[in-house]
Amino acid sequence: MTSASLNLGGSPRLLNRIPCCNCVKLSSTQQNTQMTPSRIHAFIIKHLFILFLLLIGISNVSAGELKQETTVVDVPALSKRVTDLSKVLTKAENQRLTRQLKKLQSERKVQTAVLIIPTTGSDTVEAFSSRVFDKWKLGNKERNDGILFLIASDDHKMRIAVGSGSGVPRMHPVANKGAMLCER
Repeated sequence: MTSASLNLGGSPRLLNRIPCCNCVKLSSTQQNTQMTPSRIHAFIIKHLFILFLLLIGISNVSAGELKQETTVVDVPALSKRVTDLSKVLTKAENQRLTRQLKKLQSERKVQTAVLIIPTTGSDTVEAFSSRVFDKWKLGNKERNDGILFLIASDDHKMRIAVGSGSGVPRMHPVANKGAMLCER
């Protein structure tokens, strides 16, 4: 079968222009080109530079995505002993818990607060409880004996932050170990 008899929907002259392997001729500059060590070096550097630019572009996209996913939850102001931003407690439960915390403070001289929030955002429950404890300045300044009960309801996390003062471990060994026995 010759190229003139092959019908691909075009004219026979068009098919004669398609080069085959034997018909391709290199220009005089391409025929004399050899890969010298300096050309190999330039080739490698050029391609490494392109790879470097691609990696920078990918890392910038990843960093941008991380910034969008990072959410910082603000620490609310301390206005009462029980702060329920998740609306988990009923009004009666909130009042009962507030009375118990007042009693604890009057009998043991330990300031205790409860914070119930939906989420700690991108913070761990430990980091967020530390931020709350520092901002609220719970407990006696000299003894550092405050207690914070933090509950992140949507995260299903809880943390009991205890001041490092000498008064708390003796008075509240259960809270000091990070465990809490719940009664109904």
